[in-house]
Amino acid sequence: ISWSVADEITRLQIPAPDENTTCHLPSVVVLPDARVMCVYSGKEAMRAGKISLFAVYSSDHGATWGTPQRLLDTPDGHDYDPSIIVIGRRVIVSATTTPLNETGITTSRTMAVASDDGGRTWSRPYEIPMGRRYTSGKINNGITLPDGTALWGYTWEKNLETRERLASEGEMEEMNAVLISYDDGRTW
Repeated sequence: ISWSVADEITRLQIPAPDENTTCHLPSVVVLPDARVMCVYSGKEAMRAGKISLFAVYSSDHGATWGTPQRLLDTPDGHDYDPSIIVIGRRVIVSATTTPLNETGITTSRTMAVASDDGGRTWSRPYEIPMGRRYTSGKINNGITLPDGTALWGYTWEKNLETRERLASEGEMEEMNAVLISYDDGRTW
């Protein structure tokens, strides 16, 4: 991960949970207590390629990082494309969750966990109803407006509204949309 601060590019080394995990698709936010949180997908060789979301925290602006923790691990799906939204002290992390051993592209769910203490403890996983058969491409952090309205972008797949399966991402025709919440992300 790289970012620019005052015209200086800083490269951060985010730790993997172990040497058998391939990590990708990071999302980064600054939490209410000024810690930096990075959430990423981890494909675990020791678990037959199962993909879960991991979180890691830094208290010194990314100079050092704590031990990665598994944040979202849906038993019947792969969790990837993490997105994060900070709404006051409430933090929500979501994932595109697809069926295990899927051939082609068929469906997805948006699974999430929430924290009401600034990312220190997390809820049990829950599903955010999206109203579409397949949503993807999240890795877009949400924003909170000054009046407390939360906006969270996502993409939905148009062709899967009428087709059973797509062979590859090359067949996708994606539409952009936004979720809106007026109650700190409890409903969208």
